[in-house]
Amino acid sequence: MRVLSFYNQKGGTGKSTLCCETAFILSKKKKVLVIDLDAQCNSTKLLCGDIPEQGIYDLLVNEDDDQAFHQFLTAGKDAWGKVVVLASSKRLDTALPILQNRMNRDYVLKSIIDRALDFFDYILLDYPPQLNLLTINGLAASDGYILVQQPEEWSVDGARTIHNLAEKVKKNLNPKLICLGVLINLVKKSNSIFVRSMIQDIEEEWKDKVFKSRIMDSVKVGEAKKLKKPVVLYSPDHKVANQFKGFVKELTKLT
Repeated sequence: MRVLSFYNQKGGTGKSTLCCETAFILSKKKKVLVIDLDAQCNSTKLLCGDIPEQGIYDLLVNEDDDQAFHQFLTAGKDAWGKVVVLASSKRLDTALPILQNRMNRDYVLKSIIDRALDFFDYILLDYPPQLNLLTINGLAASDGYILVQQPEEWSVDGARTIHNLAEKVKKNLNPKLICLGVLINLVKKSNSIFVRSMIQDIEEEWKDKVFKSRIMDSVKVGEAKKLKKPVVLYSPDHKVANQFKGFVKELTKLT
């Protein structure tokens, strides 16, 4: 299982950060590609420092399968150097009308990913916080997906929406697709009665699908992002860094 999606329909759940931290940890021993499908370019800017001229947009809109795939890849900058990126761009939203008119519109991304499988051990997909044709393309190309949930109501609803869509994609487009699990992310330190209640609700709903690891809401993550560093490198002994490592350890056992 090598092509993994990180998703929630709601924005602000920390899925981009989780995707990048996971990529960095995996890249210590594996060859990792991150595909940024979000026109906000958060993963791209964190991993690359800025937005490269070429990336996933160019591959999506060009139907020429003979074009040199590697010319669209960008190496991560500085500390992220072992992570390879198919970068997003502000143009990405304009790709949707073009994809709508393609005969294989649900599998355009899969055809791109298939060309990358010989070169990477893991391919991680980061998405925009909405449902569109890129969402369907990503799920149609993935082996599994991780639902990233904050312990709050809208995030829980967003995860349900994605799970329901994924089940339809599995039935109609990608029978091998599975839900790898639910990660509870951005847990407040206060651990209020409300937060504990929401966590309990998530655990009761998803049962054994909930990862044992939980990621706290920590200022260390914000500090690391400002410096364009992985938090596991910026503050390796901090509790939140160990939580990221614990999640990746659980994930690799499933994949």
